[in-house]
Order: sequence, then structure tokens, then C-alpha cells
Amino acid sequence: MRKILNSRQVREVDALTIRKKNILSHELMESAAKSFVKIFSRRYNNDRPVIVFCGPGNNGGDGLAISRLLLKKSWDVSTYYLQSDNYSTDFKYNLDKLLKTPGNNVRIIKETAQLPALQKDTIIIDALFGTGLNKPITGFTASLIEWVNRQPCIRVAVDIPSGMSDTMPPEDSAVVKTDLTITFQIPKMSLLLEDNKEYVNELAIADIGLDEEAIGRQTTNSYFVQKEDVKQKIKPVKRFSSKWENGHALLIAGSYEKTGAAILAATSCMRAGVGLLSVHVPRSAKNALNISIPEAMIVPDVHENIITAINTDPRYTAFGIGPGIGTNELTVQAFISFLSNCNKPVVIDADALNILATQKQLLNQLPEHCILTPHAKEFDRLTQKHEKHIDRVETQRKFSVQHKCVAVLKSAYTTISDTEGNIYFNSSGNAGMAKAGSGDVLTGIITAFLAKKYDTLDAAICGAYVHGLAGDAAAERLGKVSMKAGDIIKYLPRALKKITE
Repeated sequence: MRKILNSRQVREVDALTIRKKNILSHELMESAAKSFVKIFSRRYNNDRPVIVFCGPGNNGGDGLAISRLLLKKSWDVSTYYLQSDNYSTDFKYNLDKLLKTPGNNVRIIKETAQLPALQKDTIIIDALFGTGLNKPITGFTASLIEWVNRQPCIRVAVDIPSGMSDTMPPEDSAVVKTDLTITFQIPKMSLLLEDNKEYVNELAIADIGLDEEAIGRQTTNSYFVQKEDVKQKIKPVKRFSSKWENGHALLIAGSYEKTGAAILAATSCMRAGVGLLSVHVPRSAKNALNISIPEAMIVPDVHENIITAINTDPRYTAFGIGPGIGTNELTVQAFISFLSNCNKPVVIDADALNILATQKQLLNQLPEHCILTPHAKEFDRLTQKHEKHIDRVETQRKFSVQHKCVAVLKSAYTTISDTEGNIYFNSSGNAGMAKAGSGDVLTGIITAFLAKKYDTLDAAICGAYVHGLAGDAAAERLGKVSMKAGDIIKYLPRALKKITE
């Protein structure tokens, strides 16, 4: 699993890599530039003009090396670098190599009057400043960034958008707004936070040959989950397995107005591979469930329209509760009783979280192996209001430790926190999933993993990743605008097949 490290740790890894591999720093820079160009060239056609803006440090050196490599691949490249009295050694090395490359168009700039008029199809590569920046950008460079942000062009950042640190943008600093950031091997926290959505749209990771042992030496409590990590956790389907070995889940979901939430959660639970599924719904929802998902067994409540009593039969291997159940007083009492009697892993979502938010003393009664799946507003109701998402994530760490639970905080990069205070950022998913019902689908998926006796943390990590991967498949086929929550379920088999085969 990729570690998320700070800028000091990244510099240490760079230095250790250079020492262990017995290479020069500009050789590691060359490897980084090649990896950047490889991703860049796959994404864009070389019939578009490119303009590269370089600062005086090593991020600028990366930009100069990228310019040279793009020129060799027949791109139309112009390179502008800032006037400075203090260029880094590797910057000077790469500037010299670029100036010797046929077709180079290199210019030094110190005022806005020197900036070119750009065509709409121009791609701007931002290599002004990297993670070493520790103060706000001001003066001409700030004006340059503001000019870059006004251009109707695609903007691609080298490692990190200029003006941003490895955690947050410095206060009152100009920051480049990017369409794509190609970061070097180690994800940076700031690239994954909703606070920075104005500056980071899409993220790609370029492996540059950093020494894995050097990375392993660094301590962190933040990680970036990718396909390979989930693939290692997914259990294979055994030849002689039975439906009982694949778990028996009970979903408690739905009300008269929200039967659809129960259907979405139940359908996704079945698609995620649970062996047996029972669904506790109000009596009025029984026929709808029978018709929409005949594979599930229906447990009708005694009440026609709401949930009023929940059976925690020991035959169930996991529970999922909350989607669409409402907050009627009888349902609240049923939920309180459920918490007192539940001794199996459980996913708590939606209205069950809303009940917890109004009865916070219940947080001290959460069952062991419990997973909470709030979105930002639900989490704030459970804890406190947060102005910044980075603060919300830090509260999430403490929340999981305090209440001995796993929390899945839904966002663009969903974060999963464990009882040790670690945070795992999920890498799959897209903005098209920001639709009603997506959370119900996630509840069903995670409940299936829990029922199949996955470790609680693994169930949350695998569930979040598979959910996002199915959403990515749906977006690829249907587009982000038109896709809906049910489409995530439709492409869930494709996502699981992609991971397991």
C-alpha cells in the first residue's frame, strides 16, 4: 500500500535512493521526467502546442527535462523560466541540455509583458514550484499564476500544483488550478483533500524508481489504496464453497417513502457475493423487494410503514442497518435495542447515523467490528462542524480510536480510518457517483464483505474500492452526468471480475 509522506520524508527517500543506486540527482530527475512524459503522451496528442513554465529549483529542473523529452518526441514545446539569482544545480544541468536540443524555444521571463498569447488547444505544464515551497507566492510569480489560471487551456502540474504544500496551500498564496497533476510515486496529502478541489481535478501517479526499502523506512499513518492492495485482500471463490460459507447477511432498510434504499442496498449486497441475504423491511415493502430481488429472503416488520423491531438471530454473520429507515420514535427504539443485542459485525449508515447524531450516548454502545459510513454532513452531526476537510479527517482518526470502530468518510477520495488512528485514502471512484442512492449501494457491498467474514478494516477498504471501481466502469460507458446509483450495481460484476481475474 502506498505511503503518503510529507516533503521532508520525500527528500529523505530521494537521497537514500540516490545513495543506494549510486546515481546522480539529475539521473533521478531524468527518470521522473520520463515517467511524466509517458503518462502525458498517453493522455494528449502531440498535435497540440505545449508551453512549460519552470521555476528556479528542482521542480523547474523537472520541467526543463520534460521539455527536452517532449521535443524529442516531436511536440511543439516552448519553455519559459523565471529570472532568479539562485538556480539549483540540477536546474542548471537540465537548462544546458535543453539549450543544446534542436528546436528548443527557451525564454527567460521577469514580467507579464513577456507572456505569450496562447491558442485554446495549448497545454500548459506547471513546473514552477514543488513540495519544498514553504512560503506564499507573491510578486510577479503570483501574477504569472493568476495569468495561467485565466487561460482557456488545459493545465498539467509536475508533481504538485505550484503554490501548494504537501498538506495545504500556504495562506494567501497564488496556486495553479490544474486539470491533471502527475505526481512522483509518493502521493501528497494535499492532492487528496476536498479543500483543494479548486486546484486538483485529476491525479495520476508516476513511478520514478524510488527505492522501496527507503520508502519502507518512513513512518506514517496515512496510506493510498490502489487496485493491487485490494486484489491481495479479495478472497478467491473456492470450488467446493457453499452459500453458507459465503455468509448470511441481514439488511435492515427501507420505510414507506424509501423502499428504493432497501432495494439498492440489497441488490448490491447480492452482487458483491454474499451467500444468503435476508432483508428486514416494513410490511408495505415486501412485494417490491420480492419482485426486484427474488434471491433475497424478506423479513417483514410487524408495522406496515416503518421498522419497529429487529431480530439479531445468531445465524446471521453480519448486519447492515440504516438506508431509508427514517427516524420515527419507534424506529429509534428498535435501533437502540439492536445495538444492545448485536454481537456480530455491522455496517451503520444513513438514518441509523442520524439517530446516533441525536443520541450520542449510543456511540459508547457500538458493537465490536462496527463500520460507520457517513458523508461529510453526517459525520459533522456525529462530531462537530468542520470548516476544512483536513480537520474533518483528523477528527475521523480520533473518532475511530475513541469509539473502537472503522469509519468510512465518503468523499472524492473516501477515507477509511481504523482503531489505531491510520487513514486509508481510496483511489477509485468519480464525480458521477455523487447521486442519491450511491451510499445505499456502498452499504450493501461492505455488508457482503463483512458477512463473508472479512476483517472489519479489509471489508471497508475492499468495499469502498470496489464501489468506486464499479462507478468508474459505469462512468466510462454512460458518462458521469447520466449515470445513477443503480448503474454502480450494474457494473459491480465487471469491477469484481477486473480485480479477481
